[in-house]
Amino acid sequence: MDNIKNHIIKLLNQKGAFWSYNNSESFPSDETLMEKGLLYLEFEDMHILFELYGMKKLKKYWRENLVPQGKYYSTINWLLALYFFNIKNPDSYLKRYGKHS
Repeated sequence: MDNIKNHIIKLLNQKGAFWSYNNSESFPSDETLMEKGLLYLEFEDMHILFELYGMKKLKKYWRENLVPQGKYYSTINWLLALYFFNIKNPDSYLKRYGKHS
């Protein structure tokens, strides 16, 4: 499990996903890895994240933390909904769970 986490951290570091973190901080938490992984990993590497956390846990985190951010992550949320979480109607789903204005 630690090897998988280390691999994800390496990939995310290459993407600059941890630019705002102080090296002395004890990071990343599972929540940070899930968020940064969903936002920054290449689609072909996303399976590693699903292997580590599983579909159910990732989908719950995504729905509760990224979807409510509305337009800020609209494109990535739509792609995740359709291609990774197998949601048949992403527009309707994102509207239902997204930020209500």
